[in-house]
Amino acid sequence: MEAEETTATTGEVDAQGPRPNRRRSIALGLGAAVVVVALAGTGLAWRSHNEHGNALSECQSARSAYGKAVKSSEDASESAGQVKGVGADQVKDPKTISALQEAVKDKSKSKSKSAPAACDPSLPTKDLKANRSVLDRSTSQMTAQATRISKAAEAVIASRDAKSMDDARAALQGKRDEAGALLVTSEGNVADGATRETLTAAIQTADGLLADGKTQLQALRDGAGPLQAAMDQVNASIQAKTDADNQAAAAQAQAQQQAVAPSYQGGGGYAGGGYRGGGSSALTPTPAAPSPAPSSGTSEDWKDFLNHHTPSKCVKGGACPIG
Repeated sequence: MEAEETTATTGEVDAQGPRPNRRRSIALGLGAAVVVVALAGTGLAWRSHNEHGNALSECQSARSAYGKAVKSSEDASESAGQVKGVGADQVKDPKTISALQEAVKDKSKSKSKSAPAACDPSLPTKDLKANRSVLDRSTSQMTAQATRISKAAEAVIASRDAKSMDDARAALQGKRDEAGALLVTSEGNVADGATRETLTAAIQTADGLLADGKTQLQALRDGAGPLQAAMDQVNASIQAKTDADNQAAAAQAQAQQQAVAPSYQGGGGYAGGGYRGGGSSALTPTPAAPSPAPSSGTSEDWKDFLNHHTPSKCVKGGACPIG
């Protein structure tokens, strides 16, 4: 009897024993589920916060890049403005002018369409991402425009400099050819031969500038000065020799003229149309009219003298021919 009672008592204990354990397990399971849910919520919140932060950072970086693109665009426009006054006749390739004009025109058209997007931290993540995309597109567009304008402006400047170089080289070449021709024609025609030596040296210097492909623009422009100065000296020397030759020729002609003119010296000389008497060998002009000689004969003798006497051709105060 005691054994049965003991068994019965033990059976009751065993039957009631599992009930507290099951409740504990359920409680532990529910607690774990709550922890998991809490952790999941915390993870989701952290992930959402991190995503928003990344979106904000990327948007702000995009906006900063956009600001740099705006600055580059302004610099490009300033470069274009510096060559705005360059005409098609001032460049080697006129197409560079039209290319720059088109680039500036296209930039003006798109300027009103682009506007900076906001990157405020209060904006939702999706808005920040959308604004970043807008900023990236605008930055790319403005950068491309700035690059295009800058290259077009540089092309205009390079074309202008190339034409200036060609013009300066052509001008120096023309002056050099002119100097070379003068050097040839001036040989033996200068009063001072040193002027031709100076011109020769200036021509050699100009040839060196023209032969060197690295000669700077200003050097080409300055090269014509020494040539012109040397040419002026040669021309002045040519004129000096011409004047001296003319003076010598005039003096020689005068001497020759004096050498061939008639001249009588001594007792008499030639004057006007008659002779000047002097000494025993001088000729005396015939008197204008003979003085009547006293007649010792008859009147017939006098008449005979008048009929056969030739009157003198001498004229008072004029010439008196001889014979």
